[in-house]
Amino acid sequence: MRSKITLFVLTASAVCALAWLSLETSFFRSELPADNRHNNTDEAPGESSAVAQATARVLPRVVAAPKDCDLHLNFHGQPDDFVRVEYWQQRLTELFAAENLASLDSLAEPSPLRFCASLHFDVYSDNCPEQAGRAWCRPLPQSNSSANKDSLARLISESRAPASAAESAPLQTTKATDISVKPQFDIVLADTGLANTRNGVVFLQRTASVHVLKHEFGHALGLADEYPMHSELARQFCNGEFNFTANNLVITDKAWLTPQEMRVFQQSLPWYDFLQQPLGVQEPNGIWRLGSPDSGKVGLFKASTCEGTGRYAWKPVADTTWMEQHQIGNIPALYIQLIQNQLNGQ
Repeated sequence: MRSKITLFVLTASAVCALAWLSLETSFFRSELPADNRHNNTDEAPGESSAVAQATARVLPRVVAAPKDCDLHLNFHGQPDDFVRVEYWQQRLTELFAAENLASLDSLAEPSPLRFCASLHFDVYSDNCPEQAGRAWCRPLPQSNSSANKDSLARLISESRAPASAAESAPLQTTKATDISVKPQFDIVLADTGLANTRNGVVFLQRTASVHVLKHEFGHALGLADEYPMHSELARQFCNGEFNFTANNLVITDKAWLTPQEMRVFQQSLPWYDFLQQPLGVQEPNGIWRLGSPDSGKVGLFKASTCEGTGRYAWKPVADTTWMEQHQIGNIPALYIQLIQNQLNGQ
């Protein structure tokens, strides 16, 4: 009889202990951050867990919300790229701030370029082999960019929700259309290969400096290299074989123009509205020798882009810009104005 009573007491104690342990476990698991809950090893594997992991993998992450910004940068990479992307977004904003733009006295006050950004995971493959030594990633066959924008808009809207009823003032939400009206630029991250821009998409090594990103982003914004291009690339570009119109360069097949040719040429310049001096020196016979005399004003100055091709490349400023030397070149305020004109469809 005593042994039965003892057994009953032990069994009841065990049940209570198990109940408390179950309650305690549920409590501490509920305190885990939501992003970590599906990683618990004591959770039974199943289809719902796999779906949750896939959903967490696919949703984009907001780096800087699209509020008071001019451009939206869609970075494509892996979850652990977030800190790197956040740093790049902040540094680009600093580099293109008004106080860091090189302005000429007679031009209007320079306007900055402001960037918002997000990190995406389901548009490009994680397997990114180089192509001819250049960084590259293969787009996924069933990527859904519109779904990405909807998800991103929802995340931004939720991030702005009031934390309590006391803060529940009228809330301005962000819809997918708020994001889509911003000019969109894609930057794809890879582990190897030289940085390059193809059809407006920047492919970049994860270890690249912000100055390399700044240079490649210049290409995406319609700016061409101002240093001597590789011979074959220079031949194609300087002969007009690329479907690319540069805002910072014009190409001629000679270094002099007749007065009639000069009038047509001058009006064709992307920076025509900002000219501050003649495009060259006119000789007694009326022929214009191209090349402006004053290096401190907007005009026409030789660029090195087409060296060795028998053609001539010209840029609007005499200074070394970041499209010639990405680390030390300055960012002319004029170039930002040309970029903004393009973004505004002017």
